[in-house]
Amino acid sequence: MGGIQSKGPSRSIKTQTLVFDATPLIYLCKSQLGVRLSALKVHYKLCTTREVYQEVYTKGLEKRVVEIESLKDMFEGGLVEVLTEREQQNEEDVVKLEAFQLKTSGLHPGEISILQCAIRFGATAIVDDKRARNIARVIGVNISGTANILLELTKLKAITKSEAKDGINRMIKQGWYCSTKDYVQIMSAIESI
Repeated sequence: MGGIQSKGPSRSIKTQTLVFDATPLIYLCKSQLGVRLSALKVHYKLCTTREVYQEVYTKGLEKRVVEIESLKDMFEGGLVEVLTEREQQNEEDVVKLEAFQLKTSGLHPGEISILQCAIRFGATAIVDDKRARNIARVIGVNISGTANILLELTKLKAITKSEAKDGINRMIKQGWYCSTKDYVQIMSAIESI
């Protein structure tokens, strides 16, 4: 498992960009490991879309979620960049994704926006939602997820194996879905680092 595990066609990217969906950001903060993304910042451009920002931060403020301070630090500290409207626009990409959106139901605006940005920048979408991951595969978007972020942080020695395992367990306790099969594979992958 070298680097961020992306599932999709390989592309030559000058600066690899990771575009985060809401779930990975939320659960990295809930596991108290969001701040450790700074170790990835050296190797990757970390960003998200305005739609995801609205979903996790603006709505999080309204709901007074526990992880709001971690999210605030992540965004205001520049750890995860929120893309501007201009950076997100690309009509060709929008048309391509709108066609899939019409054929499939259930994608949220945040998921659609990160897939659009992943196409535009040749980036890897960091997304855990199964439906979004399946659509990403169909349209040729590189994908990875929260567990692979923790694996990468462990490889970079930004967190220990124990912290990675504890992070996975905390995320599950907070509601992050992980099948038993995936859990065993994740723990094994952590241990093999």
